[in-house]
Amino acid sequence: MIAQRPVPTIDAAPLQLVFIQNPAATHFPCGVFMLTCAGQPVGTLSFVGIGPRQARIGYDILPDFRNLGHASRAVGALLASAPGFGFDLIRAECRSNNTPSRRILEKTGFVLQTATPFSANGSKRSVQFLVYHWLAPFAASRPEYESCVQ
Repeated sequence: MIAQRPVPTIDAAPLQLVFIQNPAATHFPCGVFMLTCAGQPVGTLSFVGIGPRQARIGYDILPDFRNLGHASRAVGALLASAPGFGFDLIRAECRSNNTPSRRILEKTGFVLQTATPFSANGSKRSVQFLVYHWLAPFAASRPEYESCVQ
């Protein structure tokens, strides 16, 4: 099912998110947003429910459109809409050497929760796997999210 949803914009440049819901998702909601700006495809933003009122997000911006603020604006718009999708807690993950993704998460209000050593394909580089959480402001006082509030 494809549905156009109004999404708050962060600045004057309109960023359109076209929501494509997975009709097979019966237990937890999941979906993909196709990001466009001025009719031009820019990238994708996805979410998948991982528990009651919790989701994990992912995003990818096409190389020609990186470093223009599109990912930060799209993530911010999804966070503003998260309660409407039934989410209080959003989780995001990235590697410590992915500086652009870390900046996006920190800029949009995510807080680092855990960092664990990570080695891909036997690499000797010192890289960590980072887990970030974003908590809806109204949910911060709930006991089940006590470990997420810093």
